[in-house]
Amino acid sequence: MSAEEQLATYKALVDAARCFERERDRHSLIDEILNRSREVISAEASSILLPDKKTGELILYSTHEKFAKLDQPLRIPQGSGVSGYVFKSRKVVNLRDVQTDPRYYDEVEKETDMEIHAMLSIPLMDDDECLGVMQAVNPIGRDCFSSDCEEIFEGFGGLIVNALMRLENEKREAEHAKAKQELTMAREIQDSFLPPTSQVSFLPRAPQIFSRTHGQRRFLFPPPAQ
Repeated sequence: MSAEEQLATYKALVDAARCFERERDRHSLIDEILNRSREVISAEASSILLPDKKTGELILYSTHEKFAKLDQPLRIPQGSGVSGYVFKSRKVVNLRDVQTDPRYYDEVEKETDMEIHAMLSIPLMDDDECLGVMQAVNPIGRDCFSSDCEEIFEGFGGLIVNALMRLENEKREAEHAKAKQELTMAREIQDSFLPPTSQVSFLPRAPQIFSRTHGQRRFLFPPPAQ
């Protein structure tokens, strides 16, 4: 990679980081990630796969026209395909020809009618946790993705992880603030039905009523003055 290409790539990464910081919605962030990936790595298409925690499937998002025509994002069964392997193993996989790899999940190709040859897949890691998988397919002007492409794509993946974690933290903070507000409102409503403390403290005591029958006290009338 020439110095000029390195500079252009660095600028694309910086611009991507700035754009990611502005996004406050998960779906908008995903769209921005996929759009920015075209500037970072020259490929026919890119996709991000995020896990469905309920089913274990990986949900595939892509802005490529052949994916955009689908009614719903494609779902990759848990552990299936190259993406499933990358998600589980936490390893980068760079394939010159996915058609010869036994891990390849060809249902994506059947659903989209898109011919896929070379593929670069990276795990999106936050310490030991894998948040998803980023993929680029069919590099433009070359047969496969180089080691430089791997390094650039991993740097791009780091920006994605930071953006995803920021949104997750903001979501938790918003939920905590909402729960705190609801608790405060509930207390205010409860307090509105109770008498003031001053009134409760000075309520008159009930009169003592008793009689002396067979040496025992019975509650019939006020006691005699002492």
